[in-house]
Amino acid sequence: MFDLQTESPSTTTPTDTRRTLVIILVVTFVIVSAAVGLVVWWEKYSRERAAIQMTEGMRRAGDPEFEDYLRREGVRLITVDRLVLNGEAGDRYEYICRLENRGDRTLTGIELRIYLIDMEEKTVAEKFAYPLAAQNLKQLVPGQSITARPTLTGVKTPESEVRDFFCVINGLRFAQP
Repeated sequence: MFDLQTESPSTTTPTDTRRTLVIILVVTFVIVSAAVGLVVWWEKYSRERAAIQMTEGMRRAGDPEFEDYLRREGVRLITVDRLVLNGEAGDRYEYICRLENRGDRTLTGIELRIYLIDMEEKTVAEKFAYPLAAQNLKQLVPGQSITARPTLTGVKTPESEVRDFFCVINGLRFAQP
């Protein structure tokens, strides 16, 4: 009824098998490399975008709105503690402070700047910190307060050569009415 013809299985040589294996490995490597590259690019892009969003609309020194709010003690920075942790890779300076919104406006962004000063009164290190973003808060309403912990890590200057380290309010972003 049916005439089935069976063909003998084709014989593959060891060279063909190796070639196929190498092609599979190369294709896998290319796909994995592309995926890793895409993840790295997305991470960098996301961080850059987040940094821009954190500083967007920030009022800083010299801006009348910023100066007026600070002068009226609309926002206040109270030092709670200053810690120095010694490590093998460098020291870590942690400034613990309380931020109070005593004014009449809601803050959607606060920019702190922490400074490390040496014996010659030169700035050894400085860093920006965004406490609302670090605590995943959208705003600081009037009457509300938070604790912030901006840190400087990997400082190579010996603690004995550091005169002071302190934190200041560098910028404010106000909620739109």
